[in-house]
Amino acid sequence: MKNSGFTLLEVLASAVIIALVMLGLANVFFAGKYYVIHARSRIAASELAKTFLDPLSSQVRQSSNNTTSADGWDEANNDLRNGTRYCDSVGGHTQQANCIPAAQRTLDNMDYSAKYDISQVGGTELRKVKLTVNWTEYNGTP
Repeated sequence: MKNSGFTLLEVLASAVIIALVMLGLANVFFAGKYYVIHARSRIAASELAKTFLDPLSSQVRQSSNNTTSADGWDEANNDLRNGTRYCDSVGGHTQQANCIPAAQRTLDNMDYSAKYDISQVGGTELRKVKLTVNWTEYNGTP
């Protein structure tokens, strides 16, 4: 008489193999979720960077006729003076008036802040603005 069926050993071996395959697939999905969240955070940061920089465009002048300085950049009301500006009050910094409010810098419970450094391009009247956007990413734990 021939028995057709699976032995207990065969069932256990196949269960272990299926469990290992499922564990590998679960890791792929968890890693994918992290990369999607990270990409979304970077896209949000780039959009916020544009929002941080937009108010500075009103400070760019074509003429240099003024009484304060030779090139017009160092006027007291010009936000394109050389130096570092902060768009938050963290760490004792003074938040710049032209920065967007903190409520508009939050997305998916992540708070974004920015700092921009303004320096003169050597030998010219041009200014270089380097904007740094910081945020703390969600790491998957509540």
